[in-house]
Amino acid sequence: MERTYSDIPEGLYQFLLCFDNPIENLNARSYQKVLHTEKDHFDKLFLMLNQIYDQSSQNPKMLDVIAQKFVDKKYEEYLKLKKKKEREIRILNDQFALVSYVFPALLDVSESRMESAKRLADLIAKDWSNRFHMGVIKAVNEAEIQSGFKSFKSFFRRR
Repeated sequence: MERTYSDIPEGLYQFLLCFDNPIENLNARSYQKVLHTEKDHFDKLFLMLNQIYDQSSQNPKMLDVIAQKFVDKKYEEYLKLKKKKEREIRILNDQFALVSYVFPALLDVSESRMESAKRLADLIAKDWSNRFHMGVIKAVNEAEIQSGFKSFKSFFRRR
C-alpha cells in the first residue's frame, strides 16, 4: 500500500511513540539486542522521513505540526503520572531515548534533506525544552554521540 501525504505525519508520530518504554538497567548484551531489534523500525522511519523532508518544502508548517504532536503526546503521558519521582524518571528516560535513538535517526539523511532534518530535530528539542521545564535536550547526530561520554552527558540535562 502506498503512503499518502495525509498519513505520513501520523506514521512518524506513531513511530516516535515506540520509544516511550523506559530503558532501565540494561547491560551491554541486552543493549545490543535492543539496538538490533530496532533496525527494522529505523528502516521504515527513513523511508517516511525522506518523503516528509521532500514534501516539507511545499508545506512549511508540516514539520511544526509533527514536532508539536510528539511533544503534546509525551506531555499528556507525563501528566498521567501522579508521583513527582515517577515524573522525573519518565522525563529522564524519554530524554535519553530522544538523544540516543530519535535524533540520530532523524539526522541520518542525505545532504539534500539535511536542512529539513535539522529543522525537525531542532523543533522537537525546542518544544521539549519549553514544555518540560525540568529537562533540556539538544538535537544530536550519531557522530556527536560517538565523540565520548563527557560530551554525551551534555546533550540532556536537568534545569
